[in-house]
Amino acid sequence: MLLRCWLEITAGWRVAFRQPRSFRRALSQALGTLTAFGRRTLSRAIWSQGRQQQDWSAEYKLHARAPWKSQDLFQPILQKALPFCPGRYVVVALDDTCLHKTGRRILSAFYQRDPLSPKFRFNLMFGLRFLQMSLLVPLYRFAKLSARGLPVCFQEAPALKKPRRKASRQEWAAWPMPISATREVWEGKVLESSVGKAAV
Repeated sequence: MLLRCWLEITAGWRVAFRQPRSFRRALSQALGTLTAFGRRTLSRAIWSQGRQQQDWSAEYKLHARAPWKSQDLFQPILQKALPFCPGRYVVVALDDTCLHKTGRRILSAFYQRDPLSPKFRFNLMFGLRFLQMSLLVPLYRFAKLSARGLPVCFQEAPALKKPRRKASRQEWAAWPMPISATREVWEGKVLESSVGKAAV
């Protein structure tokens, strides 16, 4: 019963892939990730289905060459959940999460605060940052149930590097300005009024 419901939801992934074989491979990897033990890696997903002695190249090409967008995989959930959200507005919960990484050549990985660190000690961890959005479905309007959060977006959010002091005006304009500080960029000079100093 649970597998049947899962296949009905993931059947909407078909429009996200150009070729049927890519769609079938994506379903196979997703199911293998759910049934694997330990870390949810691609190799564990292949092992969980007993295909560890077969060629893995096609499995990795799905992520390296096949043209598809991860955001399209959330559309079936969104389409099935919106009828349960009457009214003009929908409520979405937003949170960030960090995935620990060890490779030093990952471009978007950076040191960030470890969410599991205790309050009295500030620990850092090296990894990738992602933003997750969940649609809060108001089931309490139809039955004696609380709201349910359904994931509708999972997007990588790397840190933006601060421009150099001699950066161009366009680079400073593209950098997000903190709320607590006002900056004025003019001929390579940056004035930080919130801290009362000027950097040239």
